[in-house]
Amino acid sequence: MITIPEQDANERRQVHIAETLSRVRSLDQGAEAAPARLAAVKTELIKLAGSGIFNCEDFPTAADGSDQTYFLHADDDGRFALYLLVGRQCDWVPPHNHKTWAVIAGISGVETNILYAREQFGEAATDIRVQARTEVPVGAGRGLVLGPLDVHSIRFDGGQQTTMSLHLYGLAVEQQIERVKYDACGHFDGFYDTVAAIMPPPTQMIRVDP
Repeated sequence: MITIPEQDANERRQVHIAETLSRVRSLDQGAEAAPARLAAVKTELIKLAGSGIFNCEDFPTAADGSDQTYFLHADDDGRFALYLLVGRQCDWVPPHNHKTWAVIAGISGVETNILYAREQFGEAATDIRVQARTEVPVGAGRGLVLGPLDVHSIRFDGGQQTTMSLHLYGLAVEQQIERVKYDACGHFDGFYDTVAAIMPPPTQMIRVDP
């Protein structure tokens, strides 16, 4: 009898990611992302998050338990950028936008997204105040869709349990130029830079070609 060796964990992970992103691309035809399409993208990302292919052994937290963001994939033009956020405690993330659509899906723990209402008080693009309006807990089997102008912040509410979540963006973080951030009082506080916080993929990760 011929025995076919089982794919190793990284190969299985890459297959799942590639298949998911292939289906996601079929939902996007280059137009402004419609709510129905983003809902379908959320369904796909929740399936990927629940596939059992992401674990703390391959994607560890920082030594002190603080959050790490791992880059998993982006197309050559920067679209369909996928990241894995993992940690037991999350440094304060100021309210910010992404200037593109975003979909989040939980794997373990609880990533609470605080969503903000925007108030325009002047003519300039930066003449905006934000105020927290609702909180959405994202855990296993749950997801969240954000539009280009939506403002959110996050915290981890999983206690000592490691929180893991997938974040899929219409455009890679390093190409999200001049993302606005706000201070704790909801006032404009400059532009947000997360590029320095992005971890390269672990050595066992390989590129997923579209």
